[in-house]
Amino acid sequence: MEQLRLPPAGEESRAAFATLKSAKNWFWILILLCAVVQLTAFVLVRVGGVIDSAAALADRPGPSINAEPATRRAMSTTVPAPWIIDGHPASAAATGASRPASAPASAPGVVRQAVEFLPVAPPPTRKAQIWYDQLQWILPASKFLAMVCSLLLTVTLLLGLQLAMVGRTGGAGPLASSLVWSLVLAVLLLPWRQILPDTSLTGALFGLEELLSGTQIMRQPPREMPWAGTTWYYARFVGYPVVALLVWSLVGSRFTLGYRRMRVSTQADIIDAGPSDKL
Repeated sequence: MEQLRLPPAGEESRAAFATLKSAKNWFWILILLCAVVQLTAFVLVRVGGVIDSAAALADRPGPSINAEPATRRAMSTTVPAPWIIDGHPASAAATGASRPASAPASAPGVVRQAVEFLPVAPPPTRKAQIWYDQLQWILPASKFLAMVCSLLLTVTLLLGLQLAMVGRTGGAGPLASSLVWSLVLAVLLLPWRQILPDTSLTGALFGLEELLSGTQIMRQPPREMPWAGTTWYYARFVGYPVVALLVWSLVGSRFTLGYRRMRVSTQADIIDAGPSDKL
């Protein structure tokens, strides 16, 4: 009778697990890239000062920083005061060189006072505008992508654990540990303030407005305990993402350990099963 070679059950489980491993690697690497983008943006804003010329961005409504300041518009529409010569206003001919052509003439006998204006902050540079426009969509996009990938990573690890337990391929213990740590990672990356607006909890990742607001608060520390603001600032925008990356590394290391144990177990099953089965 003709012989038909059938793959052992362990080999089938290993092939299916290899597919899950590939998906897990993609989600795992994307989370790392998103976290690196967030930390790079923090360094650019805090150390590089790429948008320091727009220090009040977090307090302005709207996404654009090209709006002309109100004080500048007031200065451009205000008529300058005439010169005073011997206690009387000078004639229009004498002050024609210093008065705009469109300025209305002053009434006779009326002495106008010069108007003092507050100093106007320098307008944001073109470089600051470019950085602001780019970071405004890059940070939320990386934040959203990391959250989605963390949830997909958890689902992938759950399928891998079920496959290891049903197929009895080994490595179920480390895979279960990897699944638990992936749940912790998902909790750290969720934007809790957007889900629960009244809560004080926040996710490990951040947006541009939150980063700019925190930077302004850190640069103007309170008189009492000035170190508290700086400590909170670096803990929020550096420490929190680093903790998420540590949990991220635990997810990968535990999964790798479980996958190695699974391969050793399935290779032993293939050797025990023999080269072929007769039908």
